[in-house]
Amino acid sequence: MNLKQLGSLIEIEIKNFLREPVASMMLITQALIFLMFATAYGDDPAPGGLRMVDLQVPSFIAFGIAMLGIMNIPYTLVEYKVTKVFKRFKGTPLESWYILIAQAAVTFIILLVSTLILIGVAVAVFNIEFHLDILSFLLAFGLSTITFFSLGFVLAALLRTTRAVEALTGILFFPLFFLSGIIIPLEAFPKFLQDAAEFNPVVHSMDILTTTWIGNDLGDYTRAIIILCSITVLCTFVAIKTFRWE
Repeated sequence: MNLKQLGSLIEIEIKNFLREPVASMMLITQALIFLMFATAYGDDPAPGGLRMVDLQVPSFIAFGIAMLGIMNIPYTLVEYKVTKVFKRFKGTPLESWYILIAQAAVTFIILLVSTLILIGVAVAVFNIEFHLDILSFLLAFGLSTITFFSLGFVLAALLRTTRAVEALTGILFFPLFFLSGIIIPLEAFPKFLQDAAEFNPVVHSMDILTTTWIGNDLGDYTRAIIILCSITVLCTFVAIKTFRWE
């Protein structure tokens, strides 16, 4: 792997992202949505002596990871198919898969920046409390990111037009979001929807991010870890088998 060439490609991808004002709004989307919900529910008490706002931050971090993985990655890669970027890229001395690595790296950078903005807003506006287990939280963050990025690559492999991406990612993402417990507690849903939520990766991402955010042991959520790892392995396998450059 030529790291210099890959670095140059990542730099180009970042510039392309920043040239799109609407796309750049993704950097503050997490913080804006968090502000709306935290203003409504922030001072309500939560278990363990914390407030709801203290527990909402990791939930919205999970929301941001899911949004970028499911919506940003497939849209960009399918757009590259439609506009023949991949075809032209094959005429260069670079390996074709460099562009996939670059896109994942740029999306991860966007995710890091948006997450830091979210945390900064939460600290500045609500003076949030947390007892972060840094290593465990980073592991939870990394696993969640890999899981939703792999989902994004599967969608990019299976879909052929940006219109299809917009339709399917909306159909997929918003039910996952509303059935995650971020807006309405899962206990308020009928039993069959609570059972369905067991297969929602956003729920399991929220679980492991929240438990490490407040300093608990990541090992308490072994089942969530197994489910996320299984989704990652399955999606990676499907993406490798089905991805086409055109």
